[in-house]
Amino acid sequence: MPPQPDPDLESAVRTLLRESPGISAAAIAIRLNRARSTVKDVVTRLRGAPAPAPIAPEGNRNCLRCGKRFLSTGPGNRMCEPCRGVSTSPYAPDGYTGRGSMTDILTSRR
Repeated sequence: MPPQPDPDLESAVRTLLRESPGISAAAIAIRLNRARSTVKDVVTRLRGAPAPAPIAPEGNRNCLRCGKRFLSTGPGNRMCEPCRGVSTSPYAPDGYTGRGSMTDILTSRR
Protein backbone atom coordinates (compact mmCIF):
# COMPACT_ATOMS: atom_id res chain seq x y z
CA MET A 1 0.00 0.00 0.00
CA PRO A 2 1.48 3.43 -0.95
CA PRO A 3 2.26 5.80 1.92
CA GLN A 4 -0.39 8.38 2.80
CA PRO A 5 0.46 11.95 1.74
CA ASP A 6 1.53 14.29 4.52
CA PRO A 7 -0.72 17.38 4.17
CA ASP A 8 1.71 19.59 6.13
CA LEU A 9 4.63 18.59 3.91
CA GLU A 10 2.57 19.05 0.77
CA SER A 11 1.49 22.51 1.90
CA ALA A 12 5.07 23.54 2.73
CA VAL A 13 6.38 22.22 -0.61
CA ARG A 14 3.56 23.96 -2.51
CA THR A 15 4.44 27.26 -0.77
CA LEU A 16 8.16 26.95 -1.61
CA LEU A 17 7.37 26.06 -5.24
CA ARG A 18 5.16 29.14 -5.49
CA GLU A 19 7.83 31.40 -3.94
CA SER A 20 10.72 29.93 -5.94
CA PRO A 21 9.44 28.15 -9.09
CA GLY A 22 12.87 26.84 -10.14
CA ILE A 23 13.85 25.42 -6.75
CA SER A 24 15.03 21.81 -6.76
CA ALA A 25 13.59 18.99 -4.70
CA ALA A 26 16.98 18.65 -2.96
CA ALA A 27 16.94 22.31 -1.92
CA ILE A 28 13.38 21.98 -0.62
CA ALA A 29 14.36 18.86 1.35
CA ILE A 30 17.22 20.76 3.00
CA ARG A 31 15.05 23.77 3.85
CA LEU A 32 12.34 21.56 5.34
CA ASN A 33 14.78 19.12 6.97
CA ARG A 34 13.05 16.17 5.29
CA ALA A 35 14.27 13.16 3.32
CA ARG A 36 15.10 13.97 -0.31
CA SER A 37 13.20 10.97 -1.67
CA THR A 38 10.03 11.96 0.19
CA VAL A 39 10.23 15.55 -0.97
CA LYS A 40 11.08 14.48 -4.53
CA ASP A 41 7.92 12.37 -4.67
CA VAL A 42 5.81 15.32 -3.51
CA VAL A 43 7.48 17.76 -5.92
CA THR A 44 7.02 15.34 -8.82
CA ARG A 45 3.36 14.91 -7.98
CA LEU A 46 2.76 18.66 -7.61
CA ARG A 47 4.68 19.64 -10.75
CA GLY A 48 3.18 16.80 -12.74
CA ALA A 49 5.28 13.85 -13.76
CA PRO A 50 6.58 13.95 -17.33
CA ALA A 51 4.77 11.61 -19.68
CA PRO A 52 6.83 8.57 -20.69
CA ALA A 53 8.02 8.54 -24.28
CA PRO A 54 5.75 6.45 -26.48
CA ILE A 55 7.15 3.22 -27.89
CA ALA A 56 6.45 2.83 -31.57
CA PRO A 57 4.85 -0.56 -32.16
CA GLU A 58 6.41 -1.11 -35.56
CA GLY A 59 8.04 0.82 -38.35
CA ASN A 60 11.45 1.78 -39.64
CA ARG A 61 14.28 1.69 -37.10
CA ASN A 62 18.05 1.84 -37.15
CA CYS A 63 19.72 -1.49 -36.41
CA LEU A 64 21.61 -1.38 -33.10
CA ARG A 65 24.46 -3.42 -34.60
CA CYS A 66 25.07 -2.03 -38.11
CA GLY A 67 23.04 1.20 -38.04
CA LYS A 68 21.14 0.48 -41.29
CA ARG A 69 17.40 1.24 -41.51
CA PHE A 70 15.08 -1.79 -41.49
CA LEU A 71 11.39 -2.54 -41.08
CA SER A 72 10.89 -3.50 -37.43
CA THR A 73 8.05 -5.74 -36.30
CA GLY A 74 7.75 -4.10 -32.87
CA PRO A 75 9.55 -2.62 -29.83
CA GLY A 76 11.55 -5.79 -29.17
CA ASN A 77 12.91 -5.94 -32.72
CA ARG A 78 15.98 -3.69 -32.74
CA MET A 79 18.34 -5.54 -35.08
CA CYS A 80 17.95 -6.25 -38.79
CA GLU A 81 17.73 -9.87 -40.00
CA PRO A 82 21.37 -10.16 -41.20
CA CYS A 83 22.67 -8.88 -37.85
CA ARG A 84 20.43 -11.18 -35.82
CA GLY A 85 22.38 -14.15 -37.15
CA VAL A 86 25.75 -12.71 -36.12
CA SER A 87 26.93 -13.45 -32.59
CA THR A 88 29.80 -10.98 -32.37
CA SER A 89 30.00 -7.22 -32.24
CA PRO A 90 31.18 -5.30 -35.31
CA TYR A 91 33.79 -3.79 -32.95
CA ALA A 92 35.26 -7.13 -31.88
CA PRO A 93 38.88 -7.70 -32.98
CA ASP A 94 39.56 -9.84 -36.05
CA GLY A 95 39.54 -13.48 -35.13
CA TYR A 96 37.11 -13.15 -32.25
CA THR A 97 34.36 -15.73 -32.70
CA GLY A 98 32.52 -15.35 -29.43
CA ARG A 99 34.36 -18.32 -27.94
CA GLY A 100 37.11 -17.88 -25.36
CA SER A 101 38.03 -14.70 -23.60
CA MET A 102 39.04 -11.40 -25.16
CA THR A 103 42.24 -11.53 -23.11
CA ASP A 104 43.26 -14.78 -24.81
CA ILE A 105 42.67 -13.32 -28.25
CA LEU A 106 44.43 -10.03 -27.57
CA THR A 107 47.50 -11.63 -25.97
CA SER A 108 47.85 -14.31 -28.67
CA ARG A 109 48.66 -11.62 -31.26
CA ARG A 110 51.92 -10.58 -29.62
